[in-house]
Amino acid sequence: MIGMSSGKDSNTVAALSKLATDNVLGVVMPCDSVATDKQDALRVAKQLGIKTVEVDLKNSYSTLSQSLEKGIGVPLSLMTSANIKPRLRMTALYAIAQEKGYLVAGTDNLSEAVMGYFTKWGDGSFDFCPISDLTATEVVELGKELGIPKEIIEKAPSAGLKQRSCLELMSLMATLKVKIW
Repeated sequence: MIGMSSGKDSNTVAALSKLATDNVLGVVMPCDSVATDKQDALRVAKQLGIKTVEVDLKNSYSTLSQSLEKGIGVPLSLMTSANIKPRLRMTALYAIAQEKGYLVAGTDNLSEAVMGYFTKWGDGSFDFCPISDLTATEVVELGKELGIPKEIIEKAPSAGLKQRSCLELMSLMATLKVKIW
């Protein structure tokens, strides 16, 4: 099972998973997301022949954020707010996995791991991760080989984040070529 987004990592992992087994479930989890992101994820899932379910996390995110702000008496920082989303996604993925008997596929690549760009107990949590030893550049190359549409595989990374500093960091990771021995 994989959390489907419009990015190169999740779509490459989805394609690899489908090569390994027909029993793949894609979970689309919009959470104040751009509409085209959901459309891209569903398009690739259809192209790959992956069954999908949708779990809209917008209300859960809003309720939790408001409750936290009320409880601690201050507005949440941009980074805290941004990290809530992948943690909610992982909660949804593991709930579905438990009910349906799936393993959760990770989508973190080596460039993200080296940079520390993942959310603890969010997108950094998974049962297996087939791209964990590949740099972001290698994921792009593999995605192209697996037939992921060019406009998706070459799309600028966003992870649903709006902060400029996060986008700049993610762009750096897309070009980072790190080898760990």
